Formats: sequence, structure tokens, C-alpha cells
Amino acid sequence: MVPAYSAGAHPANTGSTLITEPSTGALPITAVGPAGMVPPLLGDGRHPYQYLEVLQPIDPNVSPKLRLAAAAGEPFACVHVESFGGPGSGYGYLSYALKEALLISVQDANPDGTPFQSPSPTAAPPTPAPATSANGKPPVAPTPAPAAPKAKFEKLVLGYTSLTWEYQEAAGAQAPVHRGAGTIVPPPPSSPLSYSNLVFAFGGLVAATVALMFAYHSRRRDLTRRARRQRATHA
Repeated sequence: MVPAYSAGAHPANTGSTLITEPSTGALPITAVGPAGMVPPLLGDGRHPYQYLEVLQPIDPNVSPKLRLAAAAGEPFACVHVESFGGPGSGYGYLSYALKEALLISVQDANPDGTPFQSPSPTAAPPTPAPATSANGKPPVAPTPAPAAPKAKFEKLVLGYTSLTWEYQEAAGAQAPVHRGAGTIVPPPPSSPLSYSNLVFAFGGLVAATVALMFAYHSRRRDLTRRARRQRATHA
């Protein structure tokens, strides 16, 4: 089971909301995105709902389970994502409830959310055979090469069939609260290649062929008549 995600402290629930208070044991996150899924663009009517991106520190106890769930395509009934807005975020708190959520991908990331690039491995220099020093003591072991840097953050891409969201503007406890809900609208499927479509396409092809043949023979007949008139004139 994937617990809720949260960043910072969530204010007390003092009224009716679309999203209930988060449960304990939430995973800490550092950022949510993309821009169209966070205030002030969230729910403005011009930006359609997209997959939600969550940036979080890598947890050795949880991250392997998340990656396994992403690889297996395991769905979750509901995933809560909540964030307490920092300076310049434009909101005081932000909450999502993703219904029938799915982990699309989990990738190593830098602190700013860009993909983490691990350095290319280099071949280790050959280790010389140990030799005994002049005083009979074993030689000092060579200093091992420093370990390659590892990613400290990971970006999760969360899909869903529908969501509800709520956020409060960053203007204090009396700031307006915005709420909404929606779904990801999939692209329209391509028209199936049915029998009627095949008949219609074949009929159009036959009609085009007949029209082309008629135009060809008409042009050829006109050229023949013109040649006959020219020969009659010369005679």
C-alpha cells in the first residue's frame, strides 16, 4: 500500500472540504508539478489536467517498493498528495486526491527535479602485487577511489482516472479557498476499420478510377479529332 504524500503541516480542517485530512505515516515530498497542475494555473479552465509529478527524497525502505509498483503497473484506489506552500509558491496549502491512481514511472532526479545522470564508470587501475618493504613490514594499502555520487531524490509520475483538489491562497487564514474536480480527457480513438468503411473506401477508389479513365479517353479522342482536322486542312 502506498501511503499519502505530504509536504509541511496541513492546517486544521475547519469546514467542509473535498479532501479529508491526511493519515499519519505520510511520505515527505519537496515539490509537485507540472506548472499546469499547481496554483494559479490549476483549474483555470485553460490548462487540462495532466499526470501529477512528485519530487521526494529517496527512502531506502520505500523507494524499492514504489519502483516495483511502477514496474508491475499496480493500481491504487486513491492516493493523497498534500503540500504546504513555501515562499513564492502562491498558495498556503494544496491537496489532491487521485482516484484509481497508477505509478507511471519512478526516476532518479536532482534536487531541482531534472533527471539525475550517473557518471560513466571508469576502469580501475591495476593493483600492483604486494611487496615487502625494506623494514619487513607490509606496504601501506592504496587509498580507494571515492565512491560515485548517487541520486538523493526521485521523481514520481502519478496517473489517475479522476481527481479532486483544493488549495488556499497564500494570504493568511482568511484567504479564499479554491476547490475543483475533473478527469484526464484521453485523445479520441481512431475510427475502427469496419466493413462499411471498407465498402465506402472501395467505392470511392472505383469512382476515382472511372473518372480518371473517362478524362484520359476524352483527352485522347480530342487529340485524335484535332489531328484529323489538321491533315484534312493540309490536303
